[in-house]
Amino acid sequence: MNADNRILPHNTDIERVVLSTIKHRKDMLEKYGDIISEGLFYASREKAIYNAISSIVAEGKNPTSETIMQHAATHDLGYRLLVTDIDSLRVATDLTTFLQHINLLRTMEMRRKVWLIHQSAATAAIDQSEPLDGSVSQSIQDLCDLQRDLADRGPATFREAVRELTGIVNDNHEGKTRSIVTGFRLFDQMFLLRPGTLTIIAAFTSVGKSALAMNIAYNVATRNTPVAYYSLEMGKAELAARVISPIIGIPSGI
Repeated sequence: MNADNRILPHNTDIERVVLSTIKHRKDMLEKYGDIISEGLFYASREKAIYNAISSIVAEGKNPTSETIMQHAATHDLGYRLLVTDIDSLRVATDLTTFLQHINLLRTMEMRRKVWLIHQSAATAAIDQSEPLDGSVSQSIQDLCDLQRDLADRGPATFREAVRELTGIVNDNHEGKTRSIVTGFRLFDQMFLLRPGTLTIIAAFTSVGKSALAMNIAYNVATRNTPVAYYSLEMGKAELAARVISPIIGIPSGI
């Protein structure tokens, strides 16, 4: 909760699953410590547990309930941990779910940062004792830094590539697929739509590329997956007509 008592985006249940996973499997923190930080956790309790676990792992020890409580007794964690806070961390998760949870927590952390930047700028606008130009410049700089964090960070490391590959292999082993169902059997057999990939449909003019793309978008949307369709040749009314026409059996010419 921030200074004006607003509850910012967070998910305590997912935070505690992540904490439970790194408590029972310290290798997860050792391997993925570059994407896990105190900022992922919202409340003082979860922050304190994370800081205790990360310190214990950094010392080469196992983060058991006993070692965490011993660490809490000799360090100022900003929160008085109880044994029940630690013993309730019992449910560890698999790698794929763990990474999904981390990504979700990172997104919520970014949203909290946006709010705090907004709050800082709003305070500066009201406080007439401070020059406005410096506060505005700082807010803009903070937003630019945040945008760089949200954007693609450039070339990926081999470690990141292997990490993603591991998740895909685990999903394949469990019979899961990361591709989005297009509704066309051939495309789905080839896993046409996969997260993180760009698929280009190329052909001569007037052979149905736009119609195919519209059908794929429609099929994906009917499976409750959000879809954005951009067109440089049709207006929104014509696009809507093309979607509705086959459903109601009326030609789409408008």
